Amino acid sequence: MKTRLAIVWFAVVFPQFTAAHQLNYSYSELHWRVDKQVLEVTHSIHMDDAVVLLAHLGDFQARLDIESQAKLLFYVEQKFSLQLGDEVLQLDPIGAQVDGDNLWIYQEIAMEKFPAGLVVHCTLMQDVFPTQTNQVNFTIGDEVRTGIYNSALTHGVLVPRE
Repeated sequence: MKTRLAIVWFAVVFPQFTAAHQLNYSYSELHWRVDKQVLEVTHSIHMDDAVVLLAHLGDFQARLDIESQAKLLFYVEQKFSLQLGDEVLQLDPIGAQVDGDNLWIYQEIAMEKFPAGLVVHCTLMQDVFPTQTNQVNFTIGDEVRTGIYNSALTHGVLVPRE
């Protein structure tokens, strides 16, 4: 009887575990647009994580309408920042959109020159998921530098000083 019960439980519950989103991971990309003198910042958060994050922020609607996307954009502004020397850079919010299984959040900042010595601070969703990992790529032409941020490492220099 115990074996039969275990088989039934495994057959009912296991498919739900395998179909669920398992990783707590975000991806951000900084792209230096020398032609426009703009640093573009794009964040990607899995939809399952975005819904949990909204609940953490007190929004239990479980849908990503324009109002919820604005709440998440504001959250990203609080948890992701760039710093040059002693100056914290003010990123301009561009917008957000849902595409497939991801929520995309866009920011940018106009800069006259290449941001050497740029320090990235990234604590996205670390207040929600203890195992949260955030990958930040910085793209300049064909070169890509990557930073991995988690509870042990929340900031770092992606672009060395000139």
